[in-house]
Amino acid sequence: MQKSQNEAACEDLRARIRELWDRLQIPTEERQAVALVATGSKAKVKKALQLEVDRLEELKRQNMKKVVDAIRVELAHYWDLCFYSQEQRQAFAPYYDG
Repeated sequence: MQKSQNEAACEDLRARIRELWDRLQIPTEERQAVALVATGSKAKVKKALQLEVDRLEELKRQNMKKVVDAIRVELAHYWDLCFYSQEQRQAFAPYYDG
């Protein structure tokens, strides 16, 4: 039971790390270095993964403007794909805040 819980927790942490890597545009070399030391699902691997999540969350906080700008670009892309009008876009006030 403990092993399967560890495996699930590690997989959740890995998914969060990949999401943060993409959002923060972390270089491939840095990603590969972390991936090499964070294989498996033992307690020390889980701890290493959690430390990486914590580091990335802190980096995200430090680069919040960059992250928000990237999300705005992504949102505009989806609006284009959905053929949103300018009026529909302007109705979403949070996009224009800050």
